[in-house]
Amino acid sequence: MLPLDASRLEAQLRSAVGAAVERTSLRGVARAVGLSPTGLGKFLTGSKPYPATRRKLERWFAAQARSTRGALAGGDALHVVRVLLHDLPPDAQPAAQERLLATLESVYAASRGGAPDWLRSLRSGLPRA
Repeated sequence: MLPLDASRLEAQLRSAVGAAVERTSLRGVARAVGLSPTGLGKFLTGSKPYPATRRKLERWFAAQARSTRGALAGGDALHVVRVLLHDLPPDAQPAAQERLLATLESVYAASRGGAPDWLRSLRSGLPRA
């Protein structure tokens, strides 16, 4: 869906999951994500996740990113966008992504506060449709 480096995004997910497991436990994180401990363990050791598993991981990641760091970063925002648009047909996702980002940019421009760092970072990594 998004033209950014998928392996980098997957590594980001793996890193976040690994850190959470170190802080708590594999079972606890698996329960929070909605996966079996075995499935989460396989992901941590490098297994490529199925699309449904990736969506669960991205939902968990988006919730964790905001609650643990207090601010959204560009990579975090990318996972949020993927979660928001995953129900659309794959061929409709790029245009929907563009509309979503354009709307967010418009909302922030109207507030005269300017776009936040995460939105500028997200936009700078994506080609305009």
